[in-house]
Amino acid sequence: MTDSANFYQQVAQNYDLLTSNEQLVIDYIIHSSHINHLTIKTISQELFISSATIMRASLMLNIAFNENEYN
Repeated sequence: MTDSANFYQQVAQNYDLLTSNEQLVIDYIIHSSHINHLTIKTISQELFISSATIMRASLMLNIAFNENEYN
């Protein structure tokens, strides 16, 4: 199974377990055109959501962020 297929499977299995803000984060990631450059800080600033919320959603779905991206 590819990484993207595994990601979408994880989302399908766990989406209803997420809070509304965590779902907002996942929706943002799914629809982002610059997914390879997303950082927790970027998502936090764009969605006005705490980094802790983003971390909880990412941990539940096994998403890793590159916090070393340079903006």
